[in-house]
Parts: sequence; structure tokens; C-alpha cells
Amino acid sequence: MQDSYTSFDPKQTVREILEEVILYYSLARNKPDVELLVFSSLKEMGLDESLQSRFTVQLSGGQRQRLAIARALLLKPELIIFDESLSALDIRNQIMILDLIHKLKREHNISGLFISHDASLIRYICAESIVIDHGQILYSESTSNLISKEC
Repeated sequence: MQDSYTSFDPKQTVREILEEVILYYSLARNKPDVELLVFSSLKEMGLDESLQSRFTVQLSGGQRQRLAIARALLLKPELIIFDESLSALDIRNQIMILDLIHKLKREHNISGLFISHDASLIRYICAESIVIDHGQILYSESTSNLISKEC
């Protein structure tokens, strides 16, 4: 989500956020399996397990975005929509999240729909692009061809 602060319940810890999805969708059979799934989700996102007891307001923007991705991945989606998910992050965190997305695409065979106003981010992460203006599709093509039209 664009605003990672509002995509989480501020009264829940990192652990509770992940456990809520695991328990609601019956992704684990017992407490040790729940703990293992929480731990492995955090580890895959490059988040230290010590963050489990923290609230999201105590996390950096990059950590919150990683938590949002971890929560989504628990359901093993075929597609994740990234709606301006990097706009509030500094360049260093943007690159880290983009590298993570590339890794997840390879390891989980996930497709992503990446919505952004930042052409450089689109060129970095997307193979195909659709340019929309006022709700109308202007054109759709390979992102490598987009470079000359956009700049």
C-alpha cells in the first residue's frame, strides 16, 4: 500500500499481524507451525526475528513495506499489486525493496502489477508497461521501448 502506516492495525505487533493471517486462513496446524511460519516469513523478507514484539510505528518505512509483502506472501498469491508502494521510501530502501521483489518473482513465480508515477522505477522492475492518463490507456508495450517515449 502507498501508506504502510494505515495498512496495519497500530495496536498489533509484527507477530500478531502475521499470526492473524496464518490463523484466519488456517495456514498452520499448531502453535509450533505458526511460530515457524512467522519466523520464516520474517527471515525471507530480511527482517530480524527480534522485530516480532514491535509495533509498526516502531519500524522504518522499508521494514513496514517488507512486513506488508510478508503478510501478502503467506497466502501464496499468483499476483501482487504494488500500488505506489515505494513512493514514501528513500532511494536506498526503494532499491532494497525492488531487489526483494525481483528475488520473490524468481523464487515464488509471482507476477506483479506495479503502479507508479516514477518512470525509473518502472524501467527497473517491469518488463511490460501500460501508460494511463486520466483513466485512459495511451499505449502498452515493452518497458525497454517506453524509455524513448517517456523521457
